[in-house]
Amino acid sequence: MTNAIIRLFFLTFFISLSSCGSPNQISSSPDAAPEYRIPTANYELVDKVYRSQIKSVQLHPLEAPISPPYIDLYNQAPLRLSFDDLDADFKNYYYTIIHCTADWRESDLFTSDYIDGFQELNVSESESSFNTAVAYTHYEVIFPSPEMRPVLSGNYLFYVFLDADRTKPVLSRRFVVYEQLVRFRSRVKESTVISESRYMQEVDFDILHPEYPIPNPYTELKVSVLQNHRWDNAISDLQPMYVKNNELTYDYDEENNFNGGNEFRNFDLKSLRYSSNEVGPISNNSEGVPQALLLPDEKRTFSTYRTDQDIQGQYLVRNSDAFNDNTESQYVWVYFNLPMETPFYGKSVFIFGELSLFNYSNDFKMNYNSASQRYEALILLKQGYYNYIYMVKDDGRNIGDETVLEGNHAETVNDYSIFAYYYDINNGYDRVVGALFTDTYNR
Repeated sequence: MTNAIIRLFFLTFFISLSSCGSPNQISSSPDAAPEYRIPTANYELVDKVYRSQIKSVQLHPLEAPISPPYIDLYNQAPLRLSFDDLDADFKNYYYTIIHCTADWRESDLFTSDYIDGFQELNVSESESSFNTAVAYTHYEVIFPSPEMRPVLSGNYLFYVFLDADRTKPVLSRRFVVYEQLVRFRSRVKESTVISESRYMQEVDFDILHPEYPIPNPYTELKVSVLQNHRWDNAISDLQPMYVKNNELTYDYDEENNFNGGNEFRNFDLKSLRYSSNEVGPISNNSEGVPQALLLPDEKRTFSTYRTDQDIQGQYLVRNSDAFNDNTESQYVWVYFNLPMETPFYGKSVFIFGELSLFNYSNDFKMNYNSASQRYEALILLKQGYYNYIYMVKDDGRNIGDETVLEGNHAETVNDYSIFAYYYDINNGYDRVVGALFTDTYNR
């Protein structure tokens, strides 16, 4: 397809948007009134945004913006929670942390059992955007701090709410606080099941605990294995195959297998002055808001595996033409499109990654355009560098399948995290007694 044809297609698409609305039926006006989601409960123990004007929610180590939110209990390197409010005013946001069990239910502990300091604090750091087409207020929290820090290991939920009222949820993000009381040996390899060896990755590991007694590992110990720091497809029901000499062996054939999947797709919007390899024309809409059309994606179901460095589904907020990424980065209407001759029936297609909090959110659900024979979505995203994949989810199911559109390769580089939870019967909570972070090649 020549550049002229590509530009003609993009021009035709935006003309249709102005007359018919966006593919997702989202108003492209930044002044449109936000739609407040009414949760079924005050909060859920998941990564979630409850209010539609809240964008770009990130939780990561302060000095490592594409690393997961894991904290060593005895060396509490701070995390940074950040988000934008497109109402562009200043609100009284508060936050607390909630201790959870190994299977993400709220634990029976009192907050004073696991928090040193205040039980809730105001989100005090806020700043208005500067010289942006879509105005917003940027908020952030550095945690742990002298005012609030966790004193027990375990699964935690970082919970933000409005006006010091916990029945007014704003957002929630999971994080893990761990101790290193046991050690691991791990082996990530192609599946030992011959029929799956070209597609699946097997995560074998041993837990060594010579200095930490575990009398009954079958009832007192739980493990969770995560691929690329995702909780939606975590394996959490493994028990040791062998127990000997303070060593627990988890060496299965199928139970500890993950789809290899494929490397994440990417696009670069760090600068709006030019188009990168995956981005077509960049312009402004009638309200002056930047809009970028990604070049048409291709199905990779049966494509040959190609090595491509990615950031495992994360994204970086960046504006290479400004001084302050947090407050000078523009919000951009990004058009995703995936040509397909026919739609899926009884299934939905989602844009998936940290940009969607690794959730199957309706905000990232694609619509099928029968006229142009493609799945498409128009999503408001902050300037930066993004990873994503396409997920296909059966209607009524909780977990999607990336292999339908992305392919499945044992060679794919994936990150893996393993957490060991020991139930501390004296104090009544699931203690994270060990954590291991590795990848396909054990780098």
